[in-house]
Amino acid sequence: MRNYLVSLVMIAFLGTGAWAQENKVVDGVAADKFAPNDNVTREQLATILWRYSGKPEAKADLSDFAD
Repeated sequence: MRNYLVSLVMIAFLGTGAWAQENKVVDGVAADKFAPNDNVTREQLATILWRYSGKPEAKADLSDFAD
């Protein structure tokens, strides 16, 4: 988990949006635009972490969650 947090800090504070886009971790808000000062939703954060992890197959039963 520590590596995820370090990577998120790098993206947020070191201007590594280009790295994250090149490595398919983030897409940006448009084909040629990032919005680094926008809030990140829970869904966006989950997607970032999933992509950073190599897109592993989900194996859990999530049917108890309403969202």
